[in-house]
Amino acid sequence: MTPCVRMFAMRRNLLSLPRNVWLLSLASLLNDVASEMIYPLLPVFLTVTLGGSKSFLGLIEGVADSTASLLKLWSGHWSDRLGRRRGLIVTGYLLTVVSRPLVGLATAPWHVLVTRFADRVGKGVRTAPRDAMIADSTPVEKHGQAFGFHRAMDHAGAVIGPALGAWFLYCWPAATRTLFLLTIVPGMLVVALLYFGLRDLPRDTPEMSKVVAPPRSFGPAFHRYLIATGVFTLGGASDAFLLLRASELGIEIKQIPLLWIGYHVVKSVGNFLGGGLVDRVGARRLLVGGWLLHGLVLI
Repeated sequence: MTPCVRMFAMRRNLLSLPRNVWLLSLASLLNDVASEMIYPLLPVFLTVTLGGSKSFLGLIEGVADSTASLLKLWSGHWSDRLGRRRGLIVTGYLLTVVSRPLVGLATAPWHVLVTRFADRVGKGVRTAPRDAMIADSTPVEKHGQAFGFHRAMDHAGAVIGPALGAWFLYCWPAATRTLFLLTIVPGMLVVALLYFGLRDLPRDTPEMSKVVAPPRSFGPAFHRYLIATGVFTLGGASDAFLLLRASELGIEIKQIPLLWIGYHVVKSVGNFLGGGLVDRVGARRLLVGGWLLHGLVLI
């Protein structure tokens, strides 16, 4: 198969993805544009502008990640029980959209903690129902492609966001707080897009009519995966500390978003190509390989 034929086939496959997948992927792109405009700047803003400590930065990231993880378990199960996912998805994005710009009004480190907590509540509420809706809306043989496309769009937003943030700070170097406040613009586009465009699947479809099983019935393979994921997460390093380390090594605050762009370019390309590869070779090999590569990089 020639490169032109492969590109045409890939384009045709993407266009055949369901409407909900496209809407959720575009929403993820816009949401990450807003989020990544400010996330690379948060560690320096917290420690330099607000006088917070590195340990408090760790507390913020720990609370944020724990909150999102715990709420994903609840929201995914609850959306199964309701048989509807749209409401939780829209509500989760709305919580994030409202709380995220408030970082621009922070005058003390604990203000950042509160806003990050609210932001991650929104992420925890929406993530599992969103992923379930992608799976519900897509034929099984295209799950890898659908999720790969969604993650690629998500990371594409994480490239556009830092680029906009870097451009803004080059033009107005002292306007970091204004940049934070401006994230409400793409955020509100996300809410409008999903509120008016997203649709729940009918309850009588095969995917939505399945009996909801408790986590203990998922089998030993599921529990082994959870244990492996937990161990891997404990051994990882928060991106916030990597960004702070870059600042300590002499990278100016207006240049940090540029580093973040390169990071997400690699993730976006990897997710897009890896999604289709999962459908052909299986998820296990790619998952183990990705974890091993991540561990080697951190060493």
